[in-house]
Amino acid sequence: MLGLSVSTLNTIVSKRSKIDESYSRCGSSLSREHKSLKTSPLEAFETFLSAWFKQARTTNASIDGPHLKEKTLHVAAPLGLRALDGWIDRFNKIHNLVYKTILGESDIANSETVMDWKIKELTKIIDGYQPIGMFNVDEIGLFYNLQPTKTMK
Repeated sequence: MLGLSVSTLNTIVSKRSKIDESYSRCGSSLSREHKSLKTSPLEAFETFLSAWFKQARTTNASIDGPHLKEKTLHVAAPLGLRALDGWIDRFNKIHNLVYKTILGESDIANSETVMDWKIKELTKIIDGYQPIGMFNVDEIGLFYNLQPTKTMK
């Protein structure tokens, strides 16, 4: 009926509680391609890294591969762990993390805060400069520490 052998069906039925527990623990973040119920020996570390990633994305922070690797190495080093590229790739697959292009303006900054800063702080900064000596960095394409145009979601 389902195209499964009897032994496969018996295994699924006998491990139903483990399957339900795994689904409740991982929920929709578990990749469809991840077919194993094995847990990592570094489960607490992975849980922490996953929570950090979710918290960072809720603030619309751009996180790309190098940022994730840097955070992983920063957290793993004091624990005496090595976060290799293979482990990070596996983490990305298990948690369905993919790179996507960021579209539109960032909504991190509050418009009122920006306007207040322009009125109060920017006027102090530019006081004493001639208008001819000021320019908009966006207009000439100079970007320092440009945020990535892609992020992991």
